Parts: sequence; C-alpha cells; structure tokens
Amino acid sequence: MNPLALALRILRADRRSRLSAVLTSAGVAIGTVLVVLLLTLPDAAAARGERFAWQYVGSHGTPAEAVALVDRSSDVVGSQPITRLDVAASGDASPEAVPVAPGIPEFPASGEVLLSPALADLVARLPPAELGDRFPGAVIGVLGQEALSYPEQLVAVVGHHEAELSAEASPVAGLIGDRFMSDIFLITLSMVGLAVLAVPSLVLVASSARLTAARRERRLASMRLAGATPGQVLLLTAVEAGIAAAAGTVVGLSLTIPVSGLMSRIPWQGGTWLAGDFVPEVSTLLLVGLGVPLLVILAAVLGLRRVVSSPLGVVIARRRRGPSAWRLVVLVSVGALFAAGLIVAQNGGGIGLLIFSMAAIVLSASVVGPWLTSVIGVLFTTVWRRPSTLLAGRRLRDAPQAAYRSASGVVLAVFVGALALTVLPGMSTAGTVGRSFQADVLYGDVPTSEAEAIAERIRVGLTENEVAGAVATAGRARLITGDGRHEYPALVLDCPRAVELTRLPIGRCSEEPGVWVGSELFLPDTGLRLRDVRSPRPAGPSGPDTGSNGAMTSPGGSADAASAPGVPLADGGPVTVHTMAGSTAELAGSVLVEPALVPDRDSIAESSILVSAPADQTEVVRTVLSRAAPGVAVNSLALTAIENGVLLDDLRRVTILGLSIAALLACASTIVTSAGSVLDRRQTLGALTAAGASVSVLARALRTEAALPALAASLGAAVVGFGVGAGVLWLLGLEIEVHPSLAVPVAVAVAVSVSAAWAAGRVLRNVSGEPFATE
Repeated sequence: MNPLALALRILRADRRSRLSAVLTSAGVAIGTVLVVLLLTLPDAAAARGERFAWQYVGSHGTPAEAVALVDRSSDVVGSQPITRLDVAASGDASPEAVPVAPGIPEFPASGEVLLSPALADLVARLPPAELGDRFPGAVIGVLGQEALSYPEQLVAVVGHHEAELSAEASPVAGLIGDRFMSDIFLITLSMVGLAVLAVPSLVLVASSARLTAARRERRLASMRLAGATPGQVLLLTAVEAGIAAAAGTVVGLSLTIPVSGLMSRIPWQGGTWLAGDFVPEVSTLLLVGLGVPLLVILAAVLGLRRVVSSPLGVVIARRRRGPSAWRLVVLVSVGALFAAGLIVAQNGGGIGLLIFSMAAIVLSASVVGPWLTSVIGVLFTTVWRRPSTLLAGRRLRDAPQAAYRSASGVVLAVFVGALALTVLPGMSTAGTVGRSFQADVLYGDVPTSEAEAIAERIRVGLTENEVAGAVATAGRARLITGDGRHEYPALVLDCPRAVELTRLPIGRCSEEPGVWVGSELFLPDTGLRLRDVRSPRPAGPSGPDTGSNGAMTSPGGSADAASAPGVPLADGGPVTVHTMAGSTAELAGSVLVEPALVPDRDSIAESSILVSAPADQTEVVRTVLSRAAPGVAVNSLALTAIENGVLLDDLRRVTILGLSIAALLACASTIVTSAGSVLDRRQTLGALTAAGASVSVLARALRTEAALPALAASLGAAVVGFGVGAGVLWLLGLEIEVHPSLAVPVAVAVAVSVSAAWAAGRVLRNVSGEPFATE
C-alpha cells in the first residue's frame, strides 16, 4: 500500500475529506502567521533598541577616551514627548572628529542643531516662542530613520561650547551606542502573547483536523479489521495530515510579509515601527516551517490510539465514563492558593506563590471545564422537558470533553484579557507619587548655587513674552529624625509659595516658621536634620525599609544625634512642627521646611525651579525654561501623566488586540467544531429524523449544545479574570475602576457562543437535504 497515493485518492474521492484538509490548511496558515510574527517581535525590539542606543550614550559609565559631552533630557510639546541631547566637543577634539551613529549627518558644533523629520515639521508649523526657540542655533540637517526609535520620534541634538553645558553632562566617546538597548518588557509581552494565542491557534488546527474525525476513525478502523497493520494506518494518517499541514505552512509563510507591514503600523512606546523591523530571520522561517507540520502530524498520530489499540471499540462506539465531581476540588484548591499568594505577598513574602497560583488557575480550566459542561447536561435532562433541550442535555452529559473542546482555546485569552483590562484602569487612575507640585507648575532641578541666576533669566524671558507666571526656587532635601531611623522627602519653601505652587494640604499658613507634616505623621521637635537629596541613604544589614506613608526607615540608624549626617534645623534647637489639614500619603509622606529654619541655604546642593504656567501658554513657558537652563529636564505632572499614559495605552491596545485575535480564532474553531459535530453524527441525526424528530427541533438542540459550553467557559474565564484582577489591585492598594474595555471579554464570550450556534444550525440545514442512507 502506497500511503501517499492512497491519501491523494481519498482526497480526490471524498468531498468531506477535502473540506477537512482545506480547513486544516487554513488553520495551520493562521497559526503559522501568528507564531512567526510573535517570534519576530524580539528581533524587532532589538532592531529598535540598536537604532536609539546612541540617545542614551553616557548613561552607562565613562569611556576611556572621551571626545564629547552629552546632557540628555526629556521635554514635551502638546502631548508628544521630545528627546533632547545638548552636546559639545570636549578638550581639543573638533566636532568633525567626533564619531556619530548611522543616521546622524554630523556632530553639531556650537550654534548648530539637528532635528528629527517629525520635530522639524513641528518647528516649522508652530510659533518660535512655543517650540523653535527651545533649540537655539541653525538647523544643519535632519536625523535619518536609522537614528530614530520610530519614524515619528521627536529628537533634537543641540550643539554648544563645552563651558555652556551643566556639570552633570556625561563624557562620551561619540554619539554612538555604548550599550545594547533591549526592550525586555516587549520581549516578555511577546512570550506571553505567544502562549496566549498559541492555544486558540492549536485548537483551531485540531478542530479542523477533527472535522470528520468520527468518519475517519471508522474508515481507519475498518482498514485495521481488514488486515492493515498499525504502522500502515499511522503512516496513512501522517501523510494525510502532512499534506494539509505543509500546504497551510507554505501559505502562512507567504503571508508573513504583507501581515508584517500591518504589524509595523501598530504603535508602541509612542510611535510605529520601520517596515523592515518585522521581516523574519531565515532561522525563524526554517524553525516554523519545519516545526508546525511536525506538530500537526504528531497530534494526528497521537489521536489514533483507539484505532490502533482497539479498532472494534471504535466501530461499536463504546460510551466513555463522564468526568468526576472530584474535579471541583481543583477549582477550590487553586482559589485558596491564590488567596494565600495574596496574603503572602501582602506580608512581604514575595510574589512567587501568587504567580504560581495564577498559572494553576489557568491550567485548572482544562480540568473543571468538562465537568461543568457535564453538570449543565445533567441539569438540562433533569429539569427541562422540551425535546430539543433534552437532546442537547443528553449530548452534553455523555460527551462533555467533546462539547467543551471548541471553547477551550479562548479560555486562556479571555482570562488574561479580563485580568489585564481590570488592572490597567486602576493603574491609570493611581495618584502621582513623589513630586508634590501643582498640575500647572513646570519645574527643573538645578544646582542650588545656580538656582537664583536661572530664576532671574526665567523672569526676564516671561516678561519678554508677556507671560504672567510665578517663579520660585525650592530646595530639595530629605528630613531626618534625631535618631536617624526615619526620613521623609522635604521641600524647602516658604509656606505661602507652597500653598500656591504645591499640592501639599497645608491649609492656613502660620506666622511662626516651622516644619509642616501630613496629618498621618508625628515628628519630634528636636534633632531634625536636612540631608542632601542625592546623598546615599543609611542602611542596616537588610537595607532601608519603606513605611506605609512613604518614609524611609533605616534599621541600622544610629541613635546618636551628634553623629547623624545632614544640616541641623534651627542650629540644632527645637522647631515648631505644624500639622497639615490633610494626609500626604499620596505624596510619599512629603514634608515642608520653611527657609527660616535653614541657616545655610547653600548646604542644600540641589534646588527646583518652579514656574506656574497659564494653561494657554504652557509651551511658551517651556521654551523660556529651556533657554534659561539648557540641558535641564523640564518636568511637570502633565509630562509624567503622558509618559505613564503611553505605557498604559500600549498595554491596553495590546490586550484588546490579542483578545480580538484570540476571539477570531476561537470563533473559527467553534464554527469548525460545530460543523464537524453535525457531520460526524449524520447517522444519529438520520435515525432521529426517521423516528419523527423535526429538523427545527434538531437545530435547536444542536445550537444549544454548541453555544452553552462556549458561553459558560468564556464567561467563567472572564469572571475569574476579573476576580484575579481585583485581587491584584487590592494587593497594590488601588481602587477598581469600571472601564468600557471591561466589556470586551464578555463580548468575546457572546461572539464565540453565537458563532457556535450559527454554525450548528447552518450545517444541519445543509445536510438535512442529503440522503442519510449513505451513512
């Protein structure tokens, strides 16, 4: 027997075998495209990292031979972030001798500027006072795409004299990447996506391969009873599956190029990708091209255990034993394990148990799902008496594994999607921790010795641009208690200015200068000291601990106030401690120290320049700040919100996209499974029709048995995902927010169940006109 010739003859003669092969090829093609794209993501992230590595030059140490200085900072225009590098050739080096990365025309000399194409367009469109004046000098060229993280990135390289840069400028060997930049987060997401989407892809392939499973099993069992050896049966099956898998793999690989073009348009970290980022490596194509067909063949061969071992059992179709109620213990156990993981993590025991419990929840679906399907079947046969419901219940009770199989692929995706879409809105509404300034305040951190001069230049710039904005300087420090065991972020600023420019809940200022603390804190009035914000914190054997109010607690702190580092307040005498009108827990336990208590202001090494910007002139104020303090990062709550929003939007977009793809795969697999279920039971359906059952009753029964397991499994996964997400938010101390995106997992559940019901009814109507006697 020639297996290849026999397989081709079966495909030519049997229309249903051809249909099964075509659907198997389609499923393999879809799975191949997804696997190739997900495996290409790490390479795309590496290509992007290689392009923008030069933008972080100098942040990884000092080179042996430095020829330039770089001061990197972040800025924003509207809601778009800007990466700015203020550069200068150092020592005797000339700008022409400084090496540059691909895509950079040349190293800019003093008074010269390089802009990315997108930033150059913005500079041309906006008034100079809003953007262009931030980059003083002549624009001598634009950066090529080889030097940009993404095509829309806003980057400026501004040339200076060496003396014009701040003391924090980093010596570098050139504008070249000195370290490989890898997006670990994106690579991790690609691995998660591979796991989440691989399951529905495999289910689709398996569903397609099982489209006429019962018919094929009977055919192969008959061959075994007629004298075919197990090896011949397995070889024939492998050839049949291999033909379909090979065709699907070829189609899938040929589709990766056009689909990769669509992938490059999906934004990540603020912009899209270059067209070549998602071109797969030859090794990836070989791995997928050989691995996918082998997996399909292996799955087909492993599915023939009954045919090989007991062909007579296939022919007489013995009933299998249903799932035991003991499976419910697994669900209770993983729920208890997750609760224990939350408690352990809350008490500082790490998140290892929590991650393990979440993985156990996902795996438990394959154990609990068939049992739940069987319970639904028992409920139908016990409570309802409609013929269609009784038929559906009998099917769910007798073959729960087969009924659940079509919905199993979407369970993991719905669970992960519901979990992510529950956590992300809560993270987006979390309060901004740390800097305590008002939303309309722009600030930059500078050396205290230069703060007043910079502030005066800002005042002059605001006057020239006719902008009414308050300008102040505030010292940055940490307040330490006398025993050295507790410290808090401190702002050195007079009380009226603090009320105007910060979010500290001070209430009414007092005529007596003092230290202002949140209502949840208690401070002694003696022994208080200020430490420079950049000096190292003291730590005991296990390092400093962070209290619930944001304060630092040092286990090894000394009780000797005389030996404690820092500058004593009020020359070491007692100070007045004022209690604010509210809590500062959201502001990391920040405290306010009035300048009258600090005898030597220069002892505080770093200060913040604060400028209140009118809402309609924010960009002008940013420009004035950039001109007054070149290379100093101009920050604000708005910029922080933009940076956080980019990440959260990326995560939400990826989650919804992955969930949508999983939903399409699940709908396709349920349609194929429902169709195969009808085709495989034409004998039973013919007998029921001959006994007097109407096609409408059979259609309702098939729709019910197809839709209910899919709906129950998907909704159950969504509910569990919401519950796990709520537990994670509780652990993080965040509130649950009802976001419209939470409806996506529920919509997926409904779509999967509707597609299953539609397919079952449609196929029954098609086959009901055919003579059942052929079976």
